Amino acid sequence: MKEGAKKLGMRVAAPVVLPLRDDRTESFIRAITSNQSEDVQLVVTIVPTDRDDRYNAIKQLCYIDSPVASQVIKSKTLSQPQKMRSVVQKIMLQINAKLGGELWACNIPLGNAMIVGIDTYHDPTSRAGFSFTGFVASMNKTTTQYFSTSRQEDRARSSHRLYKT
Repeated sequence: MKEGAKKLGMRVAAPVVLPLRDDRTESFIRAITSNQSEDVQLVVTIVPTDRDDRYNAIKQLCYIDSPVASQVIKSKTLSQPQKMRSVVQKIMLQINAKLGGELWACNIPLGNAMIVGIDTYHDPTSRAGFSFTGFVASMNKTTTQYFSTSRQEDRARSSHRLYKT
């Protein structure tokens, strides 16, 4: 991966490799949790099989409980030598995007234009009467950087009110 990253202009430090004795979900979570620090920018987890419970637990930990960018890779994906170069390149592009890298850009001829999107979701099964509004806006000329936020709102007041941040 280090070689693949270099070809894409990415710098990758030597990883901390943590071999596990078994493939229990708790073992993966324990290994990630016990090695997290402010210096960790990315958690790459190679899993032996495709199990939703393990994948969901890893993503829950890395996105919600202790936020850090993460990439889960099935070992089968890395087991085909003839496809290794292509697979590594795709994985590195995903990692680059998750760490804030720009994979490609749009040439927008308008100069200083900002692209803005807003939408509200009303859960038809919710008895509480809540709605969720999402907002996104581009932050640079090539629209590769953006600001986004979402809010839960009382359905009665949900009318795309202007966001104050």
